[in-house]
Amino acid sequence: DVAAAAVKLCTGSGGAAGVYELGGAQVLTYRQAMECVMQQLHRRRVLVPVPFAAWKLGTAALSLLPSPPLTRDQIALLEKDNVVAANARGFAALGMKPRRFDEIVAELLHCLSRFRYLCHIAKARAFFLRSRALTRDARARARYCLVTPASSLFRNPLRRSHRLQELLSS
Repeated sequence: DVAAAAVKLCTGSGGAAGVYELGGAQVLTYRQAMECVMQQLHRRRVLVPVPFAAWKLGTAALSLLPSPPLTRDQIALLEKDNVVAANARGFAALGMKPRRFDEIVAELLHCLSRFRYLCHIAKARAFFLRSRALTRDARARARYCLVTPASSLFRNPLRRSHRLQELLSS
């Protein structure tokens, strides 16, 4: 949504020049966002609230790592609400309607599952091609699985799992 708004503004087909605050279609707490992700993943997890003092202490220890997974700056961003001002120009000024958070999460998780599947195929192919004991036919099957267009691989998940089982069994 933000990229589409930027394109609109850069091409001149959007609104007037100026500052735009682009926020989502809904305001969520961090907990609500995590609950939405868990729901899309069909997982149940206990979400335990952690005080910011504990987060700051943890990031102090993590800052000793060469590439820390969480920083003090990220915690500082989480401490303050990050919402669009009521009178700010946003998507509505550009004639756009932003998507809901749950729609975006569902789309991202779908793309991630496709990516993971392609990674599994690439790993299987690399394993087969490295093995010297494989027959020429098995190598050809591994190559076929990777050169098949991605759209046909994802159309039928049942066929996809049978193909993968065939490759692993031969």
